[in-house]
Amino acid sequence: MSRHSLQELSCLLTVAVENRPARITTKSCYP
Repeated sequence: MSRHSLQELSCLLTVAVENRPARITTKSCYP
């Protein structure tokens, strides 16, 4: 587990709210 930056946390929170799969979350945060 690497340390999360504010942008990463924001991305994860946004996707979490949208209830999207974790894999899509990773691609959304790391295109």
